[in-house]
Amino acid sequence: MGIKKDYSDATAASGTVTVTNKGADGDTLKITVTEPYGTVVNLGTYTKVSADSTVTLVAAALKLMINNGTVTHGYT
Repeated sequence: MGIKKDYSDATAASGTVTVTNKGADGDTLKITVTEPYGTVVNLGTYTKVSADSTVTLVAAALKLMINNGTVTHGYT
């Protein structure tokens, strides 16, 4: 279905989300991927909390959200 890490000759797709603003507490951000043939996969929805007080902390929270959902959506 997707490219697995156990195929030595394969190149997995990648993407980037650039976080440029920490936002306000309560702000939400939904990250999705549109796959071939138009299937949209939800990688998660993040809600800004006060502990995420810098752009770096927000980015780390987004990364954790995506990676925690890998078992469900298959993305890291």
